[in-house]
Amino acid sequence: MVATIPAMRPTGCELDPMPQPPIRRAEKRLTAEYAAHRSGRLRDVEYDIDLDLDGGPESFSGVATLTFGLSGTSAPLTVDFTDGAVDAVTVNGRSVAVDYNGSFVILPAHALAEGGNQVRIGFRHPYSRSGQGLHRFVDPEDSRVYLHSHFEPYDANRLFPCFDQPDLKAFYTLRVTCPDSWQVVSAAAAERTVSAGDAARWTFPRIGPVSTYIFPLHAGDYRVWDEDANGIPLRLLARHSLAEYVVPEDWFRLTRQGFRFFQDWFDMPYPYSKYDQLIVPEFNIGGMENVAAVTYSESFVKRGGYTRDDMERHANVLLHEMSHMWFGDLVTPAWWDGLWLKEAFATYMAFLAQADATEYGDAWHMFYAVSKQRAYDADQRVTTHPIQVPVGDTHYAFSNFDRITYQKGASVLTQLSHYVGADAFRDGVRAYLKRHAGGVTRLQDFIAALESASGRDLTPWVREWLDLAGLNSLGVECRCNGDTIQELSLVQRAPPEHPMLRTHRLQLGLYRLDEDGGFRATIVPVLVRGERTTVTAATGAARPTMIYPNHGDWGFVKVDLDPATLGAMRAALPHVPDPLVRSMFLQSYWDMTREASLGLYDYADLALAVAEEESSSRILQQLAASLRDAMRYLHALPEGADPERDEAARRIEAFAGESVVTAPTGSDLQKLWIDTFLAVACSRDGEEGIRQMLVSPQSAGLPPLDRDRRWRAVIALNRLGAEDADDLRQRELAADPSDNGRRLSMAAEAAWPSEENKHKWLDRVRDTATDLSLARRRAIMANLFPAGQYALSASLSRDILDSLPQVGADHEDAFLLSYGDLIPILGRPDSVERLAETIPRYEGISPILLRALKVAHQEDARFVDIARLAMDRSTIRR
Repeated sequence: MVATIPAMRPTGCELDPMPQPPIRRAEKRLTAEYAAHRSGRLRDVEYDIDLDLDGGPESFSGVATLTFGLSGTSAPLTVDFTDGAVDAVTVNGRSVAVDYNGSFVILPAHALAEGGNQVRIGFRHPYSRSGQGLHRFVDPEDSRVYLHSHFEPYDANRLFPCFDQPDLKAFYTLRVTCPDSWQVVSAAAAERTVSAGDAARWTFPRIGPVSTYIFPLHAGDYRVWDEDANGIPLRLLARHSLAEYVVPEDWFRLTRQGFRFFQDWFDMPYPYSKYDQLIVPEFNIGGMENVAAVTYSESFVKRGGYTRDDMERHANVLLHEMSHMWFGDLVTPAWWDGLWLKEAFATYMAFLAQADATEYGDAWHMFYAVSKQRAYDADQRVTTHPIQVPVGDTHYAFSNFDRITYQKGASVLTQLSHYVGADAFRDGVRAYLKRHAGGVTRLQDFIAALESASGRDLTPWVREWLDLAGLNSLGVECRCNGDTIQELSLVQRAPPEHPMLRTHRLQLGLYRLDEDGGFRATIVPVLVRGERTTVTAATGAARPTMIYPNHGDWGFVKVDLDPATLGAMRAALPHVPDPLVRSMFLQSYWDMTREASLGLYDYADLALAVAEEESSSRILQQLAASLRDAMRYLHALPEGADPERDEAARRIEAFAGESVVTAPTGSDLQKLWIDTFLAVACSRDGEEGIRQMLVSPQSAGLPPLDRDRRWRAVIALNRLGAEDADDLRQRELAADPSDNGRRLSMAAEAAWPSEENKHKWLDRVRDTATDLSLARRRAIMANLFPAGQYALSASLSRDILDSLPQVGADHEDAFLLSYGDLIPILGRPDSVERLAETIPRYEGISPILLRALKVAHQEDARFVDIARLAMDRSTIRR
């Protein structure tokens, strides 16, 4: 169906028709072309919203009054409203026929006036089960109801009819009718609440200007904690059944630390009247920066003790969302091509604040080990794209919520702060916020502010880092004369499909291990340009034991270790005092393994040897994660084809199990190795070890597992096909009938290794009429084909590939992100060929699934290359 918005023909003696406005199709998306057309016609937008949330469990209703200035009345105007029902439309006091196609309401041109207009729309809309729009959740433990809104990028129009685009910032007045026991949360505190029987009427003051995607409405029977941050009212809200696990003191401490840091760094007070944070059920992402009413996933609440890593990740997301109050909410991208800037900036600022304002001072090591590795991985995929890309519509905007947007964007902003200087970067941001407060911006506004503050022309930087995709790598060529360096060069490479050789401001690290065990580091600043950069400052320096051309992690560049460094690492690493330096060497070794430049078994030998002596918790987390990935590659090797495969898997499993026992009881380290063991266990001995942790931990001198780890153990036993796995699952569910317990029980059922079981759950999650929430379907999909079940994945591979076009048409984007992970990666040449043949046939499917298909093909080829090299090296080692 196509809804064409025509222009009226000129009258009188005019012969030339007026320019036609863009054609708007009846689709659940908004194009950049139509958004630009509409924003050119509208100004001074206001919404008066009256909602009734007390009308039953299926849907809500309301009346939205839109007031706006209009330029040009020759064409109709559309109001976005997806998948609802429209009862009545009044334009400027006159009733008009309802013209609604399920995607937007069409206001007829003859009813519109030049200048001021008022439109009143009565509507109804179903509650969401997908987490997009106004999501409704009923807690199975106590039947309490909780609502939360999530609108980015284009779902505010699932709450009320509106002009749902970020550049049309508006003022809002809100009234809500709901059950008397509920809390209602929006961008300002309610002016008054009046009870009438079992219902309550909440009235909120006028607020704005705010973009639609960050206007909040949350409601329900939430538990509330109150605090204060130097005059800013704070609240924390969560559902009652989870309240015993929430530690409000931690949330409020981090919030106060964040406000002190950001108000000083931005040189601007917090721009809103209060700050609420809500921990909401079935939330699709980590956090969302709704104005003064931020939402978080319940994954940040642990039903057991919190590790330091848990708290660091919590702090990072909390600070990320808080920084958006200035950069994203107060100053907002005009369109979704600016998504990367607000998200990358918030990611950068979260680490800056975490390092400077909290007790988690090694935040930049976390940035390197977690965020930056995600960026490197994404930028080497066939689906990489420039940071700054045109966004044709809101559907494409959703598919761009990726690691290039967040992590690579943050990485290049970090690099930019080094390039222009930290003070100039901060001063430029301050000027940008003051100049554009309350408004919308484009990239050039931000760049202009930094150029003015730094005195630098950033045009070349923008071209190299924002307009072009791809990751450069740096290698080292070093010639020595006796015990001194004769010549040292850095050699830059680029992949053929992204050939740009960039400029990098780096630090070269020369590390020397003396015969007596002493360790010395010489740091040389380097500006890398072009293919080869000779580092004259290194000439005459002492011959290094190891070399790393990105000391301190200033640059966004992958490092290829030179042969001498590779040969020295095992002996020299324990003597390197800086954990970040050790971490970077190990990561580069693992990267070269994943590229099939180094052997998988060699990496396993190195990682296990280092882990035995390593003291840094951050590096141990890094090693544990790489060992879990190594097991995925080992499982993909053809069974029986290489005797070293089973031995390597056994050693990794045994090391993790032994580390559980030797780690201090109840420590973060013990929890790390428990989690690792549950993930890598693959033998009958491993199965018995998991059973012992779950049923009789005291017999092994271990503490009882907390509730969430008990479920991980149950899922692992089901994955392994343990005889008593289903009995243990049912016992666990009886002990934990919470929503979390029910969701994890389904995940355990899905993990059971039988083809019939896989078909059952696959059909159930794909069923468009399913009673499963998106949160439960995602948990099932995450456990449907775990590592080690490659034969089962192969048996369903054709089913999954054939389903992609229809699934893409039938399901919401958030579902497709998880479904794409089911595309089979089998590590066999014939599966690589099958995926290669499928891609050109499916060019027209959902962009989310097409991207997942291309990534699966690339990863499948990687598995084959790693397997081939591993078996070749195994033959040599034998």
